[in-house]
Amino acid sequence: MKQKLVIVTGAVLAVLLVYEIAYRVCTRQWGEIDTDATPVSLYYSCDLMAGCNTMENVFAPRTALPLGKVRLARGTGAYVSGGRFYRRTPEGSWHDLTELFQKRNREKRIEHHAGG
Repeated sequence: MKQKLVIVTGAVLAVLLVYEIAYRVCTRQWGEIDTDATPVSLYYSCDLMAGCNTMENVFAPRTALPLGKVRLARGTGAYVSGGRFYRRTPEGSWHDLTELFQKRNREKRIEHHAGG
């Protein structure tokens, strides 16, 4: 019985490790910020090409966990942790971009309602 528990625990830890590695690799390769979504969210550019949200759905639980900042795709200069988006300042500290994007979305909605 003890041996089965060790095997099951080892298997679960191995699956979690593979999931974390896959999350970090895929997020760094294809992860981008959907600034038009409310709330601002992470999407994967390869999901757009495939026409489905497979990676977004698979990695949504991990994206919501604040387990350290994970770099997004090249060119974004952004990181994600706990569903919030960050950019490193030249001084080395972190700037939370999430509020900035949400404020911009609120302003766009107000302009849209005022203009239409």
